[in-house]
Amino acid sequence: DYKLITEVTQSGDDFSWTQIYPTNAKVTNKFTVGKECDMETIGGKKFKATVHMEGGKLSVTFPNYHHTSEISGGKLVEARIGIC
Repeated sequence: DYKLITEVTQSGDDFSWTQIYPTNAKVTNKFTVGKECDMETIGGKKFKATVHMEGGKLSVTFPNYHHTSEISGGKLVEARIGIC
């Protein structure tokens, strides 16, 4: 049980997405919706991915899970579904 801080900036289809963990570890991924980009997990694993915008939700597949996020009721709602 810990507090994760997520900072998101958007300019059109360009995003900067930073997650800051309680240990002060942080990871920033910059991407353009619909274009392949280089991404990194908090564990340092680097991979290529394409972030999609579907019905107002951002979605991307990480190495071990699929991540979606949206603004709902003025709050950022994130979901991760594990991939076997």
